[in-house]
Amino acid sequence: MKLNRIFGGIILFTLTFVSVVFTGCSGKEKKHSVELTFFSNLPDRNFGQGLVEQLIIDEFMEENPDIIIKLETLDETAYKTKFHVYCHERLPDIVSVWGQRAFLEEAVLAGKLEPLDSADFKNFGFKEGTLDGFTYEGELYGLPRNTDVALFYYNERMFRDFGWKVPQSFDELFDVAEEIQNHDFVPVGMDGSDGWPLMIFFSDILYDISGKDYRYIVDHAIETHNFSDERILKALNLFCKACSGNLFQKNFTQDDYGAAQNFFLSGKSAMYYMGSWETSMAVNTTYWNEITPYIRVIKFPSINKDSPGKSGVLAWYGGGYAVSADSLHKKEAVKFLKFMFAPERLSRLGLKNAVGISAQNESDFLYETDVPCLTELVRIAESADDYSGSPLNDRGNLDFKYLCEANILRLASGQITPEEFIKLLEREGAY
Repeated sequence: MKLNRIFGGIILFTLTFVSVVFTGCSGKEKKHSVELTFFSNLPDRNFGQGLVEQLIIDEFMEENPDIIIKLETLDETAYKTKFHVYCHERLPDIVSVWGQRAFLEEAVLAGKLEPLDSADFKNFGFKEGTLDGFTYEGELYGLPRNTDVALFYYNERMFRDFGWKVPQSFDELFDVAEEIQNHDFVPVGMDGSDGWPLMIFFSDILYDISGKDYRYIVDHAIETHNFSDERILKALNLFCKACSGNLFQKNFTQDDYGAAQNFFLSGKSAMYYMGSWETSMAVNTTYWNEITPYIRVIKFPSINKDSPGKSGVLAWYGGGYAVSADSLHKKEAVKFLKFMFAPERLSRLGLKNAVGISAQNESDFLYETDVPCLTELVRIAESADDYSGSPLNDRGNLDFKYLCEANILRLASGQITPEEFIKLLEREGAY
């Protein structure tokens, strides 16, 4: 028995030695996996944009087994807070970004984002102007995921059953709001506590009043610290009318994103004001089935029939992705972006899962969706003769964004007047 053990040991040693020698002689070593860290603002991986993002990540890793993607997700508010922390430390390899000065500038000036070669994405079907917000001083720092459009979502069955008219003008919006209240429902669910949805709503009003002049009005005001254009004051007064006229739920300035959405999805409100990224509500089976099949959308009801912005729409290219300048695997990170933004992937999956419309040409895939609210969104976007660009709060730097969002809450709750709001932007705006 002892002899057998010795003989067996000799054989094992010999085989091991031969194996090592042949491996060394062949010059082949086992390829180590590259780990890419991915920081995303889409925590829900079962529906909507988070699902689309996850499907692409899974497909990429399947086709590239030598690359592992380690994911970290937070909701948008928490994400932006931690992103600022990362800007003072080490940024993950791939990050969610927004193509707006208020967000992008800080990261670029801190040297945290890697410039991309625009030639690499020349034939990816990006719509005209979509890359502008992700470009800083001539360098491309990110790629836009979607086209964001401000919308009123409404419960089509509720409107039909009660005989309410879908509003086509601002006056009709208030008229139907009164009818809705008379039936003990909330007219419009509004996320007031976060500030930025209120700024989008105000920008919607201002764009309708000013049309294609909107961009000049707001950019000139920010640059000169002069918000005296009469259209700004007019828009603020109409905004206050909406906030004080029982258009939204009681105490809406205290309700966050989830609470406002819940008013709509639980049937407590007939409408809900939010961006086009929420069209996936219509296919989310975790919501109430008696509501979701009847979700429809309209754009902002014009102030009057001659409104300059009537034929346009408040739309911008918001969320997207960038590569970290801190990354040790920039080549692999860019490879992932090329994979993700291949026209047949992000745009197609987005339509298929009803997550709004992308920033790329998606005409080849429109037949793949039969979700009514998404079809209506596509019609709204395609029929518009102008896109506004970013809401007012996102057109300045980060300090300006905070200033706008903090004080629009005070304005909405009646703590300050429109004139005082303007003075605050002019006097305190460090932008």
